[in-house]
Amino acid sequence: MQLTMPNRNGIIIPTNRSLSSCLIWERLCQSENLWRNKMKLIDLTEEQVDYIENKLDEYDENYIRYRLDGRIQIGIVDDDKVIAGLDACMTAFKILYVSTVFVDEAYRRKGYGEKLIDEMEARAKALGANTIRLDTFNWQGKEFYEALGYQMVGRYENNDDGYSEYFFLKRI
Repeated sequence: MQLTMPNRNGIIIPTNRSLSSCLIWERLCQSENLWRNKMKLIDLTEEQVDYIENKLDEYDENYIRYRLDGRIQIGIVDDDKVIAGLDACMTAFKILYVSTVFVDEAYRRKGYGEKLIDEMEARAKALGANTIRLDTFNWQGKEFYEALGYQMVGRYENNDDGYSEYFFLKRI
């Protein structure tokens, strides 16, 4: 049996492809026509962003066994000036995600960062977390987190822009 399929111009031509590859080709063409005829790429509104985030949450409910709420937002002050601070929130699977750790330059290497991390870990346990995750850039705190027992689980380099990013976990 001689099989045929359309070329780019829609002209039917004989082919030596298998029936299954022709069926795949037909599905791809149908999908492309559907995209061309009915679908368009748009910038999302805030409401549409909320919608897709809610849909993802609904989907995730099938897989996420633990959902804990809570935040840790702590700081250290010196004469009413915030010299160090940390912001973290609970995510799925009993994971605390640390988004921000900052110590003013004049107060670095004096134990304030370690004090914040120790307090955060204690509060994370109280919230029910069993894992802490965070990320940092090469000029920030890679060695600091390693010294505190955090395990690097990933990294990438962007040589074009001159930075690396590191991803850390710690089981508590």
